[in-house]
Formats: sequence, structure tokens, C-alpha cells
Amino acid sequence: MTEQNMGLTSAKLIAETLLQNEEFIKLELGKNNFGDDGVQAIAFLLGLNKHVIHLDVSSNNLTEAGIKHLADALMTNNTLVSLSLKSFEGLNRNKVGPKGCGHLKKLLLKTKVASAHQTLMFLNLCAAQLGLLGLKLVCEGLKANVSLLALDISNNYLGPNVSNYLAGTLSASCLEELNLAHNKLTDQGLLNLAPLFGKLNVNRVRVRPTHQKLDLTGNGLTSTGLMKLAENLVDNEALEELTLDQNNFLGGGVQCLTALLLDNRSLRRLSMEKCEMDEYAAEMIRNGLGNNKHLTHLNLKNNNFYDQGCQFLCEALQKNAALLFLDLSDNRLREKSGQHVGNMLKRNKTLE
Repeated sequence: MTEQNMGLTSAKLIAETLLQNEEFIKLELGKNNFGDDGVQAIAFLLGLNKHVIHLDVSSNNLTEAGIKHLADALMTNNTLVSLSLKSFEGLNRNKVGPKGCGHLKKLLLKTKVASAHQTLMFLNLCAAQLGLLGLKLVCEGLKANVSLLALDISNNYLGPNVSNYLAGTLSASCLEELNLAHNKLTDQGLLNLAPLFGKLNVNRVRVRPTHQKLDLTGNGLTSTGLMKLAENLVDNEALEELTLDQNNFLGGGVQCLTALLLDNRSLRRLSMEKCEMDEYAAEMIRNGLGNNKHLTHLNLKNNNFYDQGCQFLCEALQKNAALLFLDLSDNRLREKSGQHVGNMLKRNKTLE
């Protein structure tokens, strides 16, 4: 029931109907106009319903008052595992803000003691206007939380200081997936964040990273930040999916990709779409990809590899026996690249 322009009356009818129906387990109510009063009716439902496991109220013109209604209801709900409060561009954007994050902090602290019941595991706060103070409050809740596995705080434009709050949180939380896309992190922020994904934390204490998925799309990163991240990921044994799309990795720092692909054994999916990479970057990827036995998906769409870069990658794929998917579209490739791909496919039997 997304994008139906539903308001308060519809929210009340939905709540009344679901109180008498136990078959619905997912409520997709995004892109409506429930407002704080409408979501209060939905929250009342959650306080009584023991079957709904997913609630999406993205872009419903919510403020901190609506967030409070939901958080209060979920304090006694041990069923809901997924909650989306994100905003899309356009009308009815949710404005969680610092006060709303204060209510979410209390909810996250609810699960500081392990329970036999299901508790909140997935929280989407994309473009929810958190602000740095709001992020600080969420992080304070996460430090003692034992259930949340995935957090999306993308498109909040928090700036490089986001790392100051995450640094003390990531190592203490149970998070496995973190989406930081479009937050203006820059190299400055990544230099502080990257050590959290290595075996030695910022205090040089040996740790065991648990994060399996990281999205750093569109954060104004350069090869300087990439080098620091790759340096820490070389011996990371947990991260399986890394997305670095829409950054600028033009320049000599991309040689770090060779060591990353040679030495990291956990990474399964790597995406570097639209990263301004050239033939030299393709050569560095080739040097590590040929002997890589773990990566299965590689997205290099929309770079500047030309025919020479394609040749480098095809040379690696004549030896690589693990990669299943490769996207080289929009790389200014011509007829020679088709010949390189054809010759490579004669020997490579794993690409799908």
C-alpha cells in the first residue's frame, strides 16, 4: 500500500483491520501522508499485534512525535524485526531529528540484555535528517544493543565527523551491515574510520571485525582514503560486500587494489562503479584478480578503462576461476575489447 496518498483516516482503518487479522506479517506503507497522528494508530496496533515483523513508514511526514509513538509501542513488542523510517526525495519526508533519535536510543537500549524473543534487527534511517547530535544518540543506544544487525544512515550528509561517533560504536555493537552512502565522509573521515575494519583497532588492540557489508557510495573519497581502507581490509576476515561507487580513485593510490585482491580472503562482492578509474587502475586490479579465489562479483561499470584496461582485466580472467559476474559496461570500449573478451571466454569457464 505504498504511494497511495493515504492519511489519518486510512491509518486508523488499517490498524482496526489488522487487529482482527493475523495473516499480515509485513506492512509496506511508505510514501503516504499518515503524519504523527496516523502513525500513532499504527503504533497502537504494534503494541497489540504479535505477527507483524516488518514496518515501512518511509516518507510519511513524521516528526519526533511520530517516532516517539513508534518507539513507545515497540518497547513492549518483541515481534518486529525491521523498521524503515527513511525519506525519499519529494513530499512528506520524515524528519527524525535529534529528538526522534533520542526516542530510538531508548528503544535500542531496551535490547541490551539478550532475549529469547525476536527484537529489532534492521533499522533504516536514510535521509531522515538525523544531524550529528541525532547520530550520537543512536550510537549511544547501539553500544549496549545486542540485536541490531543492519543500520542504514545514508543520505544524511553528516560530514567527516561521523567517524568520531562511529569509532566507539562499531567495535562494541553487533552490526553486520552499515550503509554510510552520501554522507560527505571524505578522506578525513575515512582515515579515522578505516582502522575499525582491521585486526588492530585505533588503540592497537587486536580485535575480530564482524561487519559483513559496508557501503561508502558517494562520499567524496580519493585514492588516499582508498589506500587506508585497503590497508586495513587486507587481513579482514569478515567483510563480504564492499561498495565504493561514485568516488574519485583516479591516481597512483589505486595500487593498493593489488594487495587487497591478493591477500583478502573474505570479500565476495566489490563494486567500484563510476570511480574515474583509468587503465592504470585496471592494471592494478589485474595484478591481484588473477590469483584471487574468493571474489565472485565485481562491478566496474562507468569508468575509463578503454581497450587497454579491458585487455588487462581479460588477462586476469584467463587465470581466475572464482569470479561469476563482471560488469564493464560504459567504459569506452571498442572492437578490440570484444576480441579480448572473446579470447578470454575461450579459457574462462566460470563467468556467467
